[in-house]
Amino acid sequence: MWKFRWVWLSALLVLGGCNTVYSEKPLFTAEDAAGAPPLKPGLWMTYQLEGDEPCRFDSNRPVRKWPDCVSWVLVREGDVLQFGDNGKERVWISHAYILAAGQPRILQMTWLSSGADHEGSGTNSQFSAVVPIGHDESGRISDYRTWEAQCGPPNTTQYPPDSGPHPTTLAPLPGLVMNEDGNSCEAKDREAVRRSVAATEAWDTNRNAARWVREPRPDDFARGRRRKLR
Repeated sequence: MWKFRWVWLSALLVLGGCNTVYSEKPLFTAEDAAGAPPLKPGLWMTYQLEGDEPCRFDSNRPVRKWPDCVSWVLVREGDVLQFGDNGKERVWISHAYILAAGQPRILQMTWLSSGADHEGSGTNSQFSAVVPIGHDESGRISDYRTWEAQCGPPNTTQYPPDSGPHPTTLAPLPGLVMNEDGNSCEAKDREAVRRSVAATEAWDTNRNAARWVREPRPDDFARGRRRKLR
């Protein structure tokens, strides 16, 4: 079983998450991102725009010495590197992403599917909104608010204890097909994802965000073996 120290920039974009939109294959391509400002490569961290007390730390220290309260990742052009633990060693895992143009921008993350060893077990894409709130001098995105794409308005019905499972929404949005257990849904095309991302802002209560911290340095990371998606 893989245990990841960090879940990337949407903070809610977790495989198998409740009421989340997914696709069995990527729906957006590099053409969908053409002409729009990209993410600034480097070390990024998540934070909340309001609510939780911010994690205070010295970002100039090597990443391997950052406190556990820092949720960080290494962003590159086209993929995100995440440090994970497979129970035997700490290794780099690569996740492909596309940041599609539009209002709001749509972040498509392509993750490794569930499996005993997470190798050769297929992929799964999930989606979140990106609303830039900061850019660097070159126009690249350096800070943004985000929320996950959801299947429909969250189900707020109060059910008796131990009576589940229950659907996470009672009104799936057009173009989204709920899975058998009712806790997530599949999008068949890009327009279904865009509708979901636009509608979900009204239900977002987490106020999640992510920002660029700095460029990586050679002394940042302990030695680890990196695996790529196939």
